Order: sequence, then structure tokens, then C-alpha cells
Amino acid sequence: MKFFEPCPSSVLPAFALLLVSGAALADVGFTQAEALRRSGEALPQARVVDIVNKVRPGEITDLELDRDGGRLVYEVEISDAQGQQWDVELDAKTGTVLGEQQDD
Repeated sequence: MKFFEPCPSSVLPAFALLLVSGAALADVGFTQAEALRRSGEALPQARVVDIVNKVRPGEITDLELDRDGGRLVYEVEISDAQGQQWDVELDAKTGTVLGEQQDD
């Protein structure tokens, strides 16, 4: 009985692409996020909250620091006063709003 069979060569490029694309949208871990904030590569969370509240007032239900295509971004989920859910994406270093959309 074999426990390991080599992958066909046609599978390897697809597997490599899966690994790379997964890393492109990866969450940044807590320790790494804190280090990025201390170094100035990412804004402090309090500043992100201020920016988001000006763009889309409401209750922040989730705030994550992610890598998206090599760029650090904050992805923020908000519930507004009418109960509508919104996603706002900010450049983590500059605070520039990259996009916002209402969740369905």
C-alpha cells in the first residue's frame, strides 16, 4: 500500500496558484498587525474608526487588517442606524477610502 503518490505535473501549477492567491488575500495576524501599526505601515485602529465614522456612520461590527494584492488594507464592516450592513475598505497606511458597498 502506498501512502504517498507523486502529483501529476499538471496539478503542481494549479496548486502553486492556489497558494499564491490565498496569500494575496490573507488576514494579517494580531502580532504582525501590532508591529505594522508601531512601524507606521498601518494606521492605528482608533484613526481607522474616526475615518470610517465620517464616511459611513454606524456601529463597527468587524475591523480586519489584510493584505490585498500586496497592499495593506483595513476591511471594516458597519451596521448603520437603519440596520443596513456596509463594507468599507481603506488603504491601511494613508487612510484613503478604496471602496464601500452595501451588503445584501
